[in-house]
Amino acid sequence: MLKSRAARPPNLATSYWLIEKHEAGRTEVPTIHLESGGEALPVFSWVEEARMFLDLGGFEEGGWAIRESTAGRLVSMLEEDLRAEVEFVALDPMPEMATPMFGTMIYLVTLNRQSFIDSHIGKGEPLGRRLE
Repeated sequence: MLKSRAARPPNLATSYWLIEKHEAGRTEVPTIHLESGGEALPVFSWVEEARMFLDLGGFEEGGWAIRESTAGRLVSMLEEDLRAEVEFVALDPMPEMATPMFGTMIYLVTLNRQSFIDSHIGKGEPLGRRLE
């Protein structure tokens, strides 16, 4: 089975998986601190990748869980709730990419927030065609 999203352009119905924690009526998401500055939201194309990040990334405690989400919900979160905190989206990162030793590798799977949003609302280049 081919796991490429490049064959079908993303839209607001595209499914992703997020790591979330629900506490006191509020949804929290982890972020990855980028060596170059700023925070990236880890977003996963496949539930197995999210599970690996959760299991290997030190999230055993604290009520963290994997939740399927549409790109529409994610775009809304990025434009509203997370706008001040999250500048980038890290697509399918591995947990070790978020450590100081591999900090520069996270750049390879990171898009700025607006490029991610634009690619899903039809204003930008489809994901998988550009890694800037």
